[in-house]
Amino acid sequence: MKSLTTLCFAIATVALTFAPLTASERYEWTCRYCEAAARAAEGSADNQRNYARDRNIDVLHLKLDVTPNFDKRTVSGTATIRFQPIAKPIQEISFDAFRLHVDEVMSDNKIASHQNTDEAIVILFEEPIQPDTQVEVVIRYSAEPKEQGLYFRTEAQGYPKGDDHIFTQGETHEARHWYPCVDFPNEKFTTEMICHVPQAMIALSNGHLVGSEKNDETGLTTFHWLQDKPHSNYLVALAAGYFEKVEDKYKDIPLAFYTPPSEADQAEAAFKSTKEMMACFEDVNGVRFPWDRYDQLCVHDFPFGGMENTTLTILTMNTLFAPESENLHVRGNEALVAHELAHQWFGDLVTTKDWSHIWLNEGFATYAEHQWAGYRHGKDAKLWSLYNDMQAVTNNKNDSTPTVYREFDKPMSQFSFRAYPKGSWVLHMLHSQLGDKQFRQVIKTYLERHQFGNVVTENFNAVIEEQSGRSFDQFFDQWIYHAGFPQLDVSYSWDQKTKLAKLVVKQTQSIDKNRLLFQFPLPVRFHLENGTEDRSIKITQHTETFYFPLPSKPIGVRVDPELTVLATINFTPPFELLEHQLANGEDLMGRVFAVQALAKRKDAKSVELLKSALHNDAFFGVRIESSKALRSIGNDDAYAALAAGRHQTDARVRKQVISDLATFFHVDAMDELKASLATEKNPEIAAIALEGIVGYEDPDIDTAIAQRLVTPSYKDRLANAAISALKNREDAESISLLIDYLKTDADNISRRSLTQALDTVGHLGAYKDERDEERKLLSSYLNHRSRRVQQAAIAALGNLGDPKAIATLSKFTGLQDGDSLKQAATTAISNLRSKEPVSTNVQQLRNEVTKLQRANDRLEEKLNDLGKRFDALNQPN
Repeated sequence: MKSLTTLCFAIATVALTFAPLTASERYEWTCRYCEAAARAAEGSADNQRNYARDRNIDVLHLKLDVTPNFDKRTVSGTATIRFQPIAKPIQEISFDAFRLHVDEVMSDNKIASHQNTDEAIVILFEEPIQPDTQVEVVIRYSAEPKEQGLYFRTEAQGYPKGDDHIFTQGETHEARHWYPCVDFPNEKFTTEMICHVPQAMIALSNGHLVGSEKNDETGLTTFHWLQDKPHSNYLVALAAGYFEKVEDKYKDIPLAFYTPPSEADQAEAAFKSTKEMMACFEDVNGVRFPWDRYDQLCVHDFPFGGMENTTLTILTMNTLFAPESENLHVRGNEALVAHELAHQWFGDLVTTKDWSHIWLNEGFATYAEHQWAGYRHGKDAKLWSLYNDMQAVTNNKNDSTPTVYREFDKPMSQFSFRAYPKGSWVLHMLHSQLGDKQFRQVIKTYLERHQFGNVVTENFNAVIEEQSGRSFDQFFDQWIYHAGFPQLDVSYSWDQKTKLAKLVVKQTQSIDKNRLLFQFPLPVRFHLENGTEDRSIKITQHTETFYFPLPSKPIGVRVDPELTVLATINFTPPFELLEHQLANGEDLMGRVFAVQALAKRKDAKSVELLKSALHNDAFFGVRIESSKALRSIGNDDAYAALAAGRHQTDARVRKQVISDLATFFHVDAMDELKASLATEKNPEIAAIALEGIVGYEDPDIDTAIAQRLVTPSYKDRLANAAISALKNREDAESISLLIDYLKTDADNISRRSLTQALDTVGHLGAYKDERDEERKLLSSYLNHRSRRVQQAAIAALGNLGDPKAIATLSKFTGLQDGDSLKQAATTAISNLRSKEPVSTNVQQLRNEVTKLQRANDRLEEKLNDLGKRFDALNQPN
């Protein structure tokens, strides 16, 4: 899953900040990547180790026959599960089922009893079932999933009119929230999906469409899908809605891309590379696309970047982009689409046995992004992609958790940088050591040997050793079963008398039981007047010295020139070598590292070289790094060089330049930003310029903000920037602009803009002495059809600081525990209480009353439970 908690890769909603997305941030829109969760759940509280489940039964087939109710946001139907015991007779079985309402349980084998525990459906048969005896169980049920497993997106919830739809999300263990199942990745089976939806809708699922049939009496259309190849439960998918469709074909594989009607215009651009990606991955993997078809669907508020269900990938709306954004999102879109497509081989065809080895799914899919970048855009594009992934790993230099890790608290915590960018880099290092031909043979053998099965890291290692004849135990021990990466200090000197180049390499990373002293090959390249000499040194010690006899003094020295080792390399060659390095058009990463080294020098010559690179380098990434370098130098010469780059033709570079100017406080910077705002056609870059002028004193700022507040742009990018600019001005007088905007245009703005506007009203209103108008405005959104808007209004009231809102907010505290509105109201009331000028004694009394209320609630629960137990014991037999 690529491609959650907050966005993060290049095609995510553009953050309202000046800086472009960092290497680690781009992953937050990738699959299930969730860095916050990973860091919050490094280990389970009791150090419990997690393993794959026992397989007492072999599930052969799952058939779901379901009808979603879009008004009630429920689903009802039957689940038919065919299975057989594996090794010994069984009399009792259990299916995962979270708070499902079970109406009936039937079987072709006599059932003695069944029990619904809210976590599982436990079935006791009258007689044990013998191994290899097939049994079918039919469970009639209904479910009311609460934003887990099955998701409703309707107009009644605040979504665009005509866009009503549902979709599912199974990974890691969400499927049990909407149907009974064996919900663990080491169980694979074939599936059928029969879904009854309103006649104007279409239903999508795994596999191929067996048929569809309208029923005029019920007003429903029945869609029947069959996935006749086994896959894991978390990959079972259902989506239904008023979708628009774009079609294509790769060889004999049908391709389709679906969107809700409101986003149909953006579909074709986002989908167009899929066919070429299939050709790329069949080539690099040596294995044909393994499924019958491939559909992609964008849905509203998908909780992650994408989900690689077999034959049906479901994606965030951030996959889509408008033409006026130029090339800002093309590579990011391609990365997400490539990642999810690659999962059809890695994760779907061959699936991790348990979540501790999830890097086998996510690392391969992430490496596929780099392979695609090289296939489509060339070697430098692949290196740049790998470099960004390297940064996502090396930014976590103190990490002490291995990639394969069993002491996690929740499976989702495994979906971190260790599985995604680090996993991709492990594969890249293997690729670099094995070479193209042998690496391709390894991947082909791995896929063919384990197709439709489950794997752990040892299975992959076994194939590598079999194909190469080499032992990779140490490789996996240090890179996968231990944490960290090499952090190197490298120094260079030249002895003209002996014609010896000297390199001293030190490993400076922390070394302990979780992080080893690394051993690895390190390539070195010496540039001479008449060519280059490549050497490889073996790093095995903490500090090592190497001598290289050379025919003449090098004009350039590069350590790991082709980017083959996941490491930080602190190496700054002498200035004359940096000049050569920056001028070498054949060495992308050499130029990138030269730019970064020159940024630390801050002298006039370095600024001159950086200015030249910003204007003239052939690769956009070097120009981006040059802009960052000039901003970091921060003097007048650097500003002049940066300002001269404002008219870059590549939108990615122009965005970086404007971002850097926006954070550069300089007497002329405001004029540059205003000029950019006046002429810039790209809304995302204009938005950065608008936010950048905040902080300067200028009478035109309010006018500029007011104009952009009502200027149409895709996903309200300009309006969002205007709202952000108002908030950052910290000027209560500006709030009238926003209040007028909400009173006149609230029905025409996106939910994101609306929630951001409410937050800003609360923030700026707090500066005012009289806040009645702001409080009444925010309170009017408490019954909004969108819960996100309701939550935003509640939070804004808490920030407003008007205690008159407490009585209103208290109405929400009676909701069930865990309800997001109750949580928001409780926090808001707490914020308001903390701002009240109450005496210490009153505050203490409030705290005591709160404690007594909680104690009373617990006592009441215990008394109710005791009463139920007493009644049960005294019931007649």
